[in-house]
Amino acid sequence: MARVPYLTRETAPPEIAPLLAQLEDRRKPTPILRAVAHSRGAFRNFFRLAHSLLTYTVLPADLREMAILRVAAEDPAGYLWTHHEPIARECGVSEAQIAALRAGHAPPDLFDAPARAVIQFTDEAADRRLSEAAFAAVRDLLGAEAAVDLVLTIGWFAGMDPLVIAALGLETDLPAS
Repeated sequence: MARVPYLTRETAPPEIAPLLAQLEDRRKPTPILRAVAHSRGAFRNFFRLAHSLLTYTVLPADLREMAILRVAAEDPAGYLWTHHEPIARECGVSEAQIAALRAGHAPPDLFDAPARAVIQFTDEAADRRLSEAAFAAVRDLLGAEAAVDLVLTIGWFAGMDPLVIAALGLETDLPAS
């Protein structure tokens, strides 16, 4: 059970209500956004960074989602997996690839060289032991900007999101009203 109430446009602080209203009008805000909305000072930028990582980086969407699913596979709460498995499918990640990511494998017959490099990079970075070889492989295949985008994505989805989800006791889905 969540440790804070999930806010809506009606219950959010006045500074936050318009942004939550926009989110509600465009799509259903996730439990994490409704909970973080309690932070008047950080909510807008919390949302902006998360949105930027999902929308405005040069890292290809399928590779981004593979990285997110790799870190999500290690998260016992299951929140990230539940929210990103359908996104991965929409981005072209196959069912076999999804199953392999969940199991922690990257067989060469399922993943091309860039995907294998991203998965290796993700596993090492999430464990805070990123080798020069793993970084160089992603940088050489995808470019320096994509490598930095990948670092930021892993930092967000292996660090910030799981910590907020666990500390606030967030459910995978919003409770029925």
